[in-house]
Amino acid sequence: MSINRRQFLHRAGTAAAGLSLAGCAIDASRAPKTLSETAQDIEPIVNPASLEKSNLTIGYVPVNDCAPFAIAWEKASSANTASTSG
Repeated sequence: MSINRRQFLHRAGTAAAGLSLAGCAIDASRAPKTLSETAQDIEPIVNPASLEKSNLTIGYVPVNDCAPFAIAWEKASSANTASTSG
């Protein structure tokens, strides 16, 4: 069987991609079901009741990657404002 350079590169690339993706696969049977005894024996460092703020507001800086989310958020906010102000 004769193989040209293009076919060789295509097959080699496909094989490399397959091996790379296979290495990323998660084997759920090997995942721990619960925390280990050592992890369960660790005392918490911070008492949640002693925190200054128990609820935090988290945001993001809208860059080009998240532009669709920022636009959708603004549209939803303006639609909610228009419907509640009327």
